[in-house]
Amino acid sequence: MGCCHSVPQDEVVIVEQFGKYAYSQGPGLMILPCPCVCEKAGAISTRVRQLPVKVETKTKDNVFVDAQIDIQYVADVSKVYEAFYRLAHPEQQINSYVFDVVRSAVPKHTLDDLYLHAAKDAIADEVRQNLTGTMREFGYIIVKTLVTDITPAQKVRVAMNDIETSKRNRQAMTEKADADKVMAVKRAEADAVAKYHQGAGIARQRKAIIDGMKNSVGTFQEAIEGMRSRDVIELVLITQYFDTLKEIGHSAGSKTVFVNSAASSAAGISSEIRNAFLQAAAGSKRPS
Repeated sequence: MGCCHSVPQDEVVIVEQFGKYAYSQGPGLMILPCPCVCEKAGAISTRVRQLPVKVETKTKDNVFVDAQIDIQYVADVSKVYEAFYRLAHPEQQINSYVFDVVRSAVPKHTLDDLYLHAAKDAIADEVRQNLTGTMREFGYIIVKTLVTDITPAQKVRVAMNDIETSKRNRQAMTEKADADKVMAVKRAEADAVAKYHQGAGIARQRKAIIDGMKNSVGTFQEAIEGMRSRDVIELVLITQYFDTLKEIGHSAGSKTVFVNSAASSAAGISSEIRNAFLQAAAGSKRPS
């Protein structure tokens, strides 16, 4: 009687007869017709496997990087003989081809380009095309190749971070300067509008003062006969002078110094102060 075996869904079993390949058996029941003559030599998995390959290489701008390449491959069920007998270690074979292709493809790109999808896809396609024809001869199908990571040296990463930080700082300073410029323009426009309204207010104020003085002069002349217009104006100016001194004195923390604009006024004030001191000194010397 033969010997019965079960083959899992994800395997293909190799059967040898006197040490020579006889046939391959797919999933299900397997019956060896003569156990002494036919035997199970091994099995090939039909699952998709992933092989990570890490390659150290140099970019176009002379930066050493570690490129992580993931190769997804599966055994070709139509070429089980080649997959089982021709390659003892398919992972090593794939590693060798990946190293060769990546070390010739990465130097075509700069470090910045390697972080773009276009460069990664170009490298992955080149690896896949190179592996597909070669590995198919050995009974394996390359399903997909992925460039999953590009890692430069630690010093290069620090330098890249510093460059990016400096770039962002310059951008922030530029935007802040633009904002300050806009604020300065707006403040100047607001100041111009404020001064315009202030000037209009001062003009109306002075017009009101002139009208008031005109009315005051007319009232004085009507009330007091022989009163000249000049005398009335001098009286009004003296009144305003003392009102100004009163306002300055009542203001808390005032730092305003009121000085008469007439050139002769300073001499007149100093003369009055000197005479007051002399009179006080003379009065203190009188006999009691």
